[in-house]
Amino acid sequence: MKRTLFFALTALLILSFHFYKNGTFRQEGKYDFPDASPELFSGEKNVLAKKTFVYKSYEVKTGELIDNSFFDVSDLASGEKLVTLKAEGPKYTKNYEYVLDSNLETTGWRNTFSDEETSYIGRKEGDEIMVWGKLKGKDFDKTFKIDSLPLYINPKISLGRFVNSNAEYLVFWAMREDTVSPYKMEAFKRGTQTVLFNGQPVETVRVYWAASGVGAKFFNRTYLFRKSDGTFLLQEPTDGWSIELISEEEQKI
Repeated sequence: MKRTLFFALTALLILSFHFYKNGTFRQEGKYDFPDASPELFSGEKNVLAKKTFVYKSYEVKTGELIDNSFFDVSDLASGEKLVTLKAEGPKYTKNYEYVLDSNLETTGWRNTFSDEETSYIGRKEGDEIMVWGKLKGKDFDKTFKIDSLPLYINPKISLGRFVNSNAEYLVFWAMREDTVSPYKMEAFKRGTQTVLFNGQPVETVRVYWAASGVGAKFFNRTYLFRKSDGTFLLQEPTDGWSIELISEEEQKI
């Protein structure tokens, strides 16, 4: 009887660990996203103001459209920002949601790519990044140990704070969409440049950012941010394609 009870308890513990590791117990609240409440995803409550930005990505030589991206950046009563992004191209639709703290560091996010059977949630707590969901049709659940450097899931938004600071160099973490893995990045300011936006000259700050170390040979970008407020305006051509802001709108709630 005792031996039977022992094996039964052991089996229960093993089964419980399996369910926990695969996310079955996440509904208990430890991994709810985000802590404040589900309203942060919907953006229906606690929003003080919202800005909408529309960007286009295109082939530089032909002008062929790659996709249009629609950013909604909402200021929340908590001091955080809720960012929703929808990227629509001829071959795909991708939806992103980010919660940023007052320093524009990412504390939580959700990506949904319907055409790839991909939908996952991530959050950063201290020096850990936890990500779980489905990637290209396969369930996964990962935890990464990092350091105290900030996490910028979308540098187009988060590097705006760097632009408005006195710093010339920055190191941060980012995540690869295809592997859902963190990578260390470095950003450098490379002077100012005046460009035309809606027919008007605008002073920008050029920011080069790339993977740390030898990875910079394989991944690097140069972004131009509006100097007055740190808004991302355009990406210098990279591998034959570019991104640029085509419209913006601000509304008070």
